Amino acid sequence: MADDNKDPKDDKGGDKGPQPGVDADAIRAVVQDALANWTPPEPERRPEPRPQPQGDDPLADLIGSRVNPALKHLGYEIADAKDASLFYVGHPEAVKHKAAVEEAFNRLKQQGTPMARAAVWDWYKGKNFDQFRKEAAEAEKEAERRAREAGDTGPGAARHREVQTKDPHTMSDEELSKAMEGVAF
Repeated sequence: MADDNKDPKDDKGGDKGPQPGVDADAIRAVVQDALANWTPPEPERRPEPRPQPQGDDPLADLIGSRVNPALKHLGYEIADAKDASLFYVGHPEAVKHKAAVEEAFNRLKQQGTPMARAAVWDWYKGKNFDQFRKEAAEAEKEAERRAREAGDTGPGAARHREVQTKDPHTMSDEELSKAMEGVAF
């Protein structure tokens, strides 16, 4: 020990009493002895699963080999029909491009890489971006033209009305009918 003359009261924790020495060789011997006598625990034994009986019915095997591929194909066709019905309801703008979307969808399906119609639609819009942008610009111009002709500024705008300056009590029945034309109560 390097500091045998050190007063135990000099530590900040107060008097801790006599301190035992550590014998590293004794600890090493105990650890080596424990390691020498140690055996790993045995893994938990689980009962082995019993094999399922194989098809002893040759008729069931024969029918299954013929019917299962057809059922698998039918499952794909059902998923295809569901995708088509949901897609065209959710994307009414795609209806006028249905032939091109279906042609690309069927081509992908035949190649063995079927995709949802929404993915095919996104690809088709990207491929024909200029055409779609041109159609959108034409639709916007047409809406502006109709708004100018109608005299309103868009959906929900008030209709343009002529201001009536004549007293309705002095108007004839014909004038009053003409003035009330298009007015809803």
